[in-house]
Amino acid sequence: MERKLARIRSLLGKQYGNDYDMSYAWLDPETGNKVPLSPLAIDEWTRAIYSGMTDKFKPPSNPDSPHFGAINRQSSFQTFAARNSLVSRCYPEATDSAPVSDLAHIANILAIIGPNASKVSNPTPAESSATSSATSSLSSPVKNTPTKLRRFLEHAKKDLGVVDATLFHYRMEDKGYGLDILHEVPDSDLKELGVRPGDVLHLKRGAPLWFNGPDAK
Repeated sequence: MERKLARIRSLLGKQYGNDYDMSYAWLDPETGNKVPLSPLAIDEWTRAIYSGMTDKFKPPSNPDSPHFGAINRQSSFQTFAARNSLVSRCYPEATDSAPVSDLAHIANILAIIGPNASKVSNPTPAESSATSSATSSLSSPVKNTPTKLRRFLEHAKKDLGVVDATLFHYRMEDKGYGLDILHEVPDSDLKELGVRPGDVLHLKRGAPLWFNGPDAK
């Protein structure tokens, strides 16, 4: 089963992976928009194909999915917007009154909040300092630390399907393969450490996503 899942995931990686930034994206044929896919979404798609629920050309249709529910909603929204655009072109008289209605609605809102608008206080120096500190923290580059490689390999074992991931920890440390450069290590070098070809793809594509994500903080 694990080998078949790895083979399916490899096919999805070749179909929708971007070797330049190790990301995934699916092109919605109905809207022509690219929809980003996380490694967990790829895993869900892989298992759906294995279960016979879909194929490699269409993500699973599951409105309750935390990964593909958003895709379904996005497609529905875009379809609705396209339909409204078509109606406005074919029946312009049906939308002529919209600007007047919108302006009247805005005028009512301004009339309600107008007396209180001047009461908005300026931020205190303490609040400004806290905001500046938070902004600086968010914009600062992520630093590599000795524990991040181990934590990422635990993540790869648990969430990416690389069952032997933690076994490679000390081998990678001996080679100096930090998490910040793991995606640039040649495939052949990782295979020499005993990493299976499919797991090489999982590790190299998952490393930059995890390293720049919230779990690496």
